[in-house]
Amino acid sequence: MKKNIPLFLALFCLAGCSALAPSRPPVTIYALHPSASQPSENPQGPHGVLRIETPVMPSGLDSDRIALFLADGRQLDYYAGAKWPAPLDHVLQDVIVEEARNAFPRMTIDTPDLNVAADYKISVRIREFTPVYQGGPGTIPFLKVSATFTLIRLPENTVINDLTLESGQAAASNSLTAVTAGLESLLQGMVKKALNQMETDLEPSAR
Repeated sequence: MKKNIPLFLALFCLAGCSALAPSRPPVTIYALHPSASQPSENPQGPHGVLRIETPVMPSGLDSDRIALFLADGRQLDYYAGAKWPAPLDHVLQDVIVEEARNAFPRMTIDTPDLNVAADYKISVRIREFTPVYQGGPGTIPFLKVSATFTLIRLPENTVINDLTLESGQAAASNSLTAVTAGLESLLQGMVKKALNQMETDLEPSAR
Protein backbone atom coordinates (compact mmCIF):
# COMPACT_ATOMS: atom_id res chain seq x y z
CA MET A 1 0.00 0.00 0.00
CA LYS A 2 1.39 3.39 -0.98
CA LYS A 3 1.56 5.83 1.92
CA ASN A 4 1.93 9.58 1.77
CA ILE A 5 4.93 11.01 3.62
CA PRO A 6 3.16 12.66 6.60
CA LEU A 7 1.17 9.51 7.37
CA PHE A 8 4.22 7.29 7.07
CA LEU A 9 6.21 9.47 9.45
CA ALA A 10 3.34 9.55 11.96
CA LEU A 11 3.11 5.77 12.04
CA PHE A 12 6.91 5.51 12.05
CA CYS A 13 6.99 7.49 15.30
CA LEU A 14 4.06 5.53 16.68
CA ALA A 15 6.14 2.37 16.38
CA GLY A 16 8.64 3.92 18.79
CA CYS A 17 11.28 5.08 16.27
CA SER A 18 12.65 8.46 15.31
CA ALA A 19 11.58 9.93 11.97
CA LEU A 20 15.29 10.50 11.27
CA ALA A 21 16.11 6.79 11.63
CA PRO A 22 17.00 4.65 8.56
CA SER A 23 14.17 3.84 6.19
CA ARG A 24 14.09 0.23 7.41
CA PRO A 25 13.79 0.34 11.22
CA PRO A 26 14.37 -2.74 13.35
CA VAL A 27 11.22 -4.81 13.54
CA THR A 28 9.60 -5.09 16.97
CA ILE A 29 7.51 -8.21 17.60
CA TYR A 30 4.37 -7.93 19.72
CA ALA A 31 2.84 -11.09 21.20
CA LEU A 32 -0.64 -11.92 22.49
CA HIS A 33 -1.20 -14.13 25.53
CA PRO A 34 -4.13 -15.97 27.14
CA SER A 35 -5.46 -14.74 30.46
CA ALA A 36 -3.59 -15.67 33.60
CA SER A 37 -6.64 -17.31 35.22
CA GLN A 38 -6.24 -20.78 36.70
CA PRO A 39 -7.80 -23.80 34.98
CA SER A 40 -11.29 -24.75 36.17
CA GLU A 41 -11.42 -27.39 38.91
CA ASN A 42 -14.95 -28.53 38.01
CA PRO A 43 -14.87 -32.37 38.25
CA GLN A 44 -18.18 -32.57 36.38
CA GLY A 45 -16.97 -30.55 33.41
CA PRO A 46 -17.08 -31.90 29.88
CA HIS A 47 -14.40 -34.20 28.56
CA GLY A 48 -13.52 -35.62 25.17
CA VAL A 49 -11.67 -33.92 22.32
CA LEU A 50 -12.35 -30.34 21.24
CA ARG A 51 -10.69 -29.01 18.09
CA ILE A 52 -10.02 -25.30 17.66
CA GLU A 53 -10.05 -24.41 13.98
CA THR A 54 -7.70 -21.79 12.55
CA PRO A 55 -9.64 -18.51 12.63
CA VAL A 56 -10.89 -17.09 9.34
CA MET A 57 -9.55 -13.57 8.94
CA PRO A 58 -10.91 -10.56 7.04
CA SER A 59 -8.88 -9.20 4.17
CA GLY A 60 -5.95 -7.13 5.36
CA LEU A 61 -5.59 -8.91 8.71
CA ASP A 62 -4.39 -12.21 7.26
CA SER A 63 -0.68 -11.52 7.73
CA ASP A 64 1.88 -10.91 10.47
CA ARG A 65 1.68 -7.14 9.99
CA ILE A 66 -0.20 -5.15 12.63
CA ALA A 67 -3.10 -3.45 10.92
CA LEU A 68 -4.85 -0.21 11.81
CA PHE A 69 -7.65 1.86 10.37
CA LEU A 70 -7.66 5.56 9.62
CA ALA A 71 -10.37 7.89 8.33
CA ASP A 72 -12.85 6.63 10.94
CA GLY A 73 -12.35 3.03 9.93
CA ARG A 74 -12.39 3.40 6.16
CA GLN A 75 -8.65 3.36 5.32
CA LEU A 76 -6.56 0.28 6.11
CA ASP A 77 -2.87 0.74 6.88
CA TYR A 78 -0.11 -0.91 8.92
CA TYR A 79 2.30 0.12 11.68
CA ALA A 80 5.87 0.58 10.53
CA GLY A 81 8.59 -1.62 12.01
CA ALA A 82 6.22 -3.87 13.96
CA LYS A 83 4.60 -7.26 13.48
CA TRP A 84 3.00 -10.22 15.22
CA PRO A 85 5.24 -13.26 15.92
CA ALA A 86 3.33 -15.23 13.24
CA PRO A 87 0.41 -14.65 10.87
CA LEU A 88 -2.41 -13.26 13.01
CA ASP A 89 -4.75 -16.24 12.47
CA HIS A 90 -2.22 -18.57 14.11
CA VAL A 91 -1.50 -16.09 16.92
CA LEU A 92 -5.21 -15.87 17.74
CA GLN A 93 -5.63 -19.64 17.46
CA ASP A 94 -2.89 -20.16 20.06
CA VAL A 95 -4.66 -17.81 22.48
CA ILE A 96 -8.02 -19.53 21.97
CA VAL A 97 -6.46 -22.97 22.48
CA GLU A 98 -4.92 -21.94 25.80
CA GLU A 99 -8.14 -20.27 26.97
CA ALA A 100 -10.03 -23.48 26.09
CA ARG A 101 -7.54 -25.57 28.08
CA ASN A 102 -8.16 -23.35 31.09
CA ALA A 103 -11.94 -23.48 30.63
CA PHE A 104 -12.19 -27.23 29.96
CA PRO A 105 -9.30 -28.97 31.76
CA ARG A 106 -10.90 -32.42 31.36
CA MET A 107 -11.00 -32.08 27.58
CA THR A 108 -8.20 -32.65 25.12
CA ILE A 109 -7.82 -29.45 23.10
CA ASP A 110 -6.28 -29.91 19.68
CA THR A 111 -5.86 -28.13 16.35
CA PRO A 112 -6.44 -29.46 12.81
CA ASP A 113 -2.75 -30.10 12.20
CA LEU A 114 -2.68 -32.73 14.98
CA ASN A 115 -5.09 -34.92 13.00
CA VAL A 116 -6.88 -36.26 16.11
CA ALA A 117 -10.47 -37.50 15.91
CA ALA A 118 -12.53 -34.86 17.74
CA ASP A 119 -15.96 -34.87 19.38
CA TYR A 120 -16.50 -31.14 18.83
CA LYS A 121 -14.88 -28.26 17.02
CA ILE A 122 -15.07 -24.51 17.35
CA SER A 123 -14.78 -22.47 14.20
CA VAL A 124 -13.94 -18.79 14.57
CA ARG A 125 -14.50 -15.96 12.13
CA ILE A 126 -12.70 -12.78 13.13
CA ARG A 127 -14.61 -9.70 12.03
CA GLU A 128 -12.56 -6.94 13.64
CA PHE A 129 -9.23 -6.89 15.45
CA THR A 130 -7.92 -3.40 14.89
CA PRO A 131 -7.26 0.00 16.38
CA VAL A 132 -9.26 2.73 14.66
CA TYR A 133 -7.80 6.24 14.54
CA GLN A 134 -11.01 8.23 14.43
CA GLY A 135 -9.20 11.55 14.81
CA GLY A 136 -6.05 10.91 12.78
CA PRO A 137 -2.76 9.04 13.40
CA GLY A 138 -1.69 11.36 16.22
CA THR A 139 -4.72 10.58 18.41
CA ILE A 140 -5.47 7.74 20.81
CA PRO A 141 -7.11 4.94 18.82
CA PHE A 142 -10.32 3.11 19.66
CA LEU A 143 -9.80 -0.65 19.74
CA LYS A 144 -12.39 -2.92 18.13
CA VAL A 145 -12.57 -6.69 18.47
CA SER A 146 -15.43 -8.82 17.19
CA ALA A 147 -15.77 -12.46 16.17
CA THR A 148 -18.25 -15.25 15.52
CA PHE A 149 -17.75 -18.51 17.43
CA THR A 150 -19.49 -21.64 16.17
CA LEU A 151 -19.57 -24.86 18.19
CA ILE A 152 -20.07 -27.95 16.02
CA ARG A 153 -20.67 -31.53 17.11
CA LEU A 154 -18.68 -34.14 15.23
CA PRO A 155 -18.71 -36.30 13.20
CA GLU A 156 -22.16 -35.21 11.98
CA ASN A 157 -21.12 -31.51 11.74
CA THR A 158 -24.19 -30.32 13.64
CA VAL A 159 -24.08 -26.68 14.74
CA ILE A 160 -25.10 -26.54 18.40
CA ASN A 161 -24.12 -22.97 19.27
CA ASP A 162 -23.36 -19.92 17.18
CA LEU A 163 -22.70 -16.52 18.65
CA THR A 164 -21.20 -13.24 17.57
CA LEU A 165 -19.49 -11.11 20.20
CA GLU A 166 -17.99 -7.66 19.95
CA SER A 167 -16.15 -5.38 22.30
CA GLY A 168 -14.27 -2.10 22.19
CA GLN A 169 -12.42 0.43 24.27
CA ALA A 170 -10.00 3.31 23.87
CA ALA A 171 -6.32 2.38 24.06
CA ALA A 172 -4.50 3.54 27.18
CA SER A 173 -2.22 5.67 24.99
CA ASN A 174 -1.13 6.14 21.40
CA SER A 175 1.62 3.51 21.46
CA LEU A 176 1.96 0.00 20.09
CA THR A 177 2.47 -1.40 23.59
CA ALA A 178 -0.83 0.08 24.73
CA VAL A 179 -2.60 -0.92 21.50
CA THR A 180 -1.51 -4.55 21.59
CA ALA A 181 -2.16 -4.84 25.33
CA GLY A 182 -5.65 -3.45 24.84
CA LEU A 183 -6.40 -5.81 21.96
CA GLU A 184 -5.12 -8.71 24.07
CA SER A 185 -7.41 -7.79 26.96
CA LEU A 186 -10.46 -7.53 24.70
CA LEU A 187 -9.63 -10.84 23.05
CA GLN A 188 -9.20 -12.63 26.38
CA GLY A 189 -12.54 -11.40 27.66
CA MET A 190 -14.35 -12.28 24.44
CA VAL A 191 -12.95 -15.81 24.21
CA LYS A 192 -13.69 -16.53 27.87
CA LYS A 193 -17.28 -15.33 27.40
CA ALA A 194 -17.74 -17.48 24.29
CA LEU A 195 -16.36 -20.60 25.98
CA ASN A 196 -18.47 -19.99 29.08
CA GLN A 197 -21.63 -19.81 26.97
CA MET A 198 -20.68 -23.00 25.13
CA GLU A 199 -19.89 -25.07 28.22
CA THR A 200 -23.47 -26.21 28.73
CA ASP A 201 -23.57 -27.50 25.14
CA LEU A 202 -20.58 -29.78 25.71
CA GLU A 203 -21.78 -33.07 27.13
CA PRO A 204 -20.12 -34.10 30.42
CA SER A 205 -19.01 -37.33 28.74
CA ALA A 206 -18.33 -36.69 25.10
CA ARG A 207 -16.54 -40.03 24.80
